[in-house]
Amino acid sequence: CIVGGGPGGLQLGQFLLSAGRDYMIFERGTGPGSFFERFPIHRQLISLNKRHTGRDNPEFNMRHDWNSLLGNEACPPVTNRTTARFPRAEVLVEYLREFAQPQEAAGRIEYGAEVQRIKRWAKDEEGFLLKVRGAEGERTVGCRVLVMAHGLWTVNRPDIDGGEYLTGYEELPPSGESMEGQSVAIFGLGNSAFEVANAAADYANYVHVWPTRDKSWG
Repeated sequence: CIVGGGPGGLQLGQFLLSAGRDYMIFERGTGPGSFFERFPIHRQLISLNKRHTGRDNPEFNMRHDWNSLLGNEACPPVTNRTTARFPRAEVLVEYLREFAQPQEAAGRIEYGAEVQRIKRWAKDEEGFLLKVRGAEGERTVGCRVLVMAHGLWTVNRPDIDGGEYLTGYEELPPSGESMEGQSVAIFGLGNSAFEVANAAADYANYVHVWPTRDKSWG
């Protein structure tokens, strides 16, 4: 059982499909890579799409394509789909949908399937039992091996006074236009923080980025 139909789940699934193994991917979204239908908010990926490396070695060149997966040669890589060094998220979504087609045709991916509970099988037996809610209601699925490939997405708000007044990354519009003429404070020093700062730079009066782990600024 593979929980999650994003890049990780699809890649493992493709290897298992090629090896003729018995498996199923459970994805609660309506299609593969549904995370990238919404994120990143400002729609530009930070994963490299370097089309020209100056080398003829396919393996070396693949190391500079951070978006394409392996094992489905019929699916053109992302480097054939856009010239952008850092592609739009929509390009990746389209690619993942095409990459998933052989597994869909084999009946190995179930969409709209939310895994609600996981527990070990009987004490003396290896394996897991999954409670899955899908289009036909709830059912229990058993598998010997379980792979969690659903990512680690969860809202992370700093524990500070007045934190309830902050605008979360997940609440932002896909453009920095709403920050027109404003002074913008961004809490965090991760990818999302710099993504927002970059989007705000075209519109804001002032952009300041603060770390959240160091409380000395308070």
